[in-house]
Amino acid sequence: MHKLITTICTLALVGVLATSSNAQISISTNSFMPSPGTQTISQSGLVSEAQYNSLTQTDGGNQTWDVTGWPLSMQVVLDYVDPATAPFIDSFPSANIVTETDVIGTTVYTYTESQPNSLTDLGNYSQFSGLTNYDSQTPDFLFPIDYADEWTTVRERTTMSGPGFETIVFDTIFTSVDAWGTIVYGGLSVPALRISQHTRSSTVTYVSGVPATTTVNESDIAVFMTADSRIAMSAVDDFSVTVDSSAFDSQTDVRERDTNELPTDFRLAQNYPNPFNPTTEIEFSLPQSSHVRLTVYNMLGRQITTLVDQSMTAGSYTVDWDGTSDAGAKVASGVYLYRLSTDTSSDTRKMVLLK
Repeated sequence: MHKLITTICTLALVGVLATSSNAQISISTNSFMPSPGTQTISQSGLVSEAQYNSLTQTDGGNQTWDVTGWPLSMQVVLDYVDPATAPFIDSFPSANIVTETDVIGTTVYTYTESQPNSLTDLGNYSQFSGLTNYDSQTPDFLFPIDYADEWTTVRERTTMSGPGFETIVFDTIFTSVDAWGTIVYGGLSVPALRISQHTRSSTVTYVSGVPATTTVNESDIAVFMTADSRIAMSAVDDFSVTVDSSAFDSQTDVRERDTNELPTDFRLAQNYPNPFNPTTEIEFSLPQSSHVRLTVYNMLGRQITTLVDQSMTAGSYTVDWDGTSDAGAKVASGVYLYRLSTDTSSDTRKMVLLK
């Protein structure tokens, strides 16, 4: 079920300057800042050359990138961890987003700096290859982002070192915003900008401080960024495509309740019906405008789905949950927690799903 937002007053959806199906979207500021404990699930796989070309070869506006039914069978789970407790955080002092994932049995941590006007990949740690720290870094994404924007990112990274030798990679990334349109996945859709990045990597091996060998590699990746600064999809020139299913607002219907008076207190009501099957309603009230996050967890504290994550005006609202996860899977019977957080308040309640 699509997330449909209807309101008497305008909801401030951060970063959306235009959203109609035949209008170009722009991203005015970077609002990407997932809270620790957030989990996203992506689907990836190798596609045909024709499918890859349908995502990358046509420039311009009002495009439709439909990946429904594509062979994206490999699931990737990404956990956002607390930067203060993340391993090797001392090597990335400006990182305010840290993710943990398992890649073919290897744990990988990625460190990112998210600011209102930029998004910067700082480096990563892999159990297989160790620590990679990008030096001489300029941002990967510069905001605001509009169609036809261009910029260049430069960085260097040490990939191998030992007695008497060192290997350093110098990356130059040429970025252009060359298309805008709508991504369609599983019958759901989201507007996005296509941001194409061409990377030229020079790998230099130094022996006793003197350059000995140099090799050059080039690669291309297209990322599809939504109005809330989330990368909803990526396509790499090895014909691999990844879709972040949580970027598609599929779980809930958020609507403002018809009332003549603004609430004076923050309130999270008990869901109704409770127990429920297959859907339930969650009501909440906001005495003032705030960024609102409504999240469902299981009893082990693992996040199941995020029902609301946006700026909202003062008012009383109702949210429907259909018992599905961020990945679109039906959850099992049991007790679940739902937590409402704003800039100044938070509350948590229990609900029961019976099948």
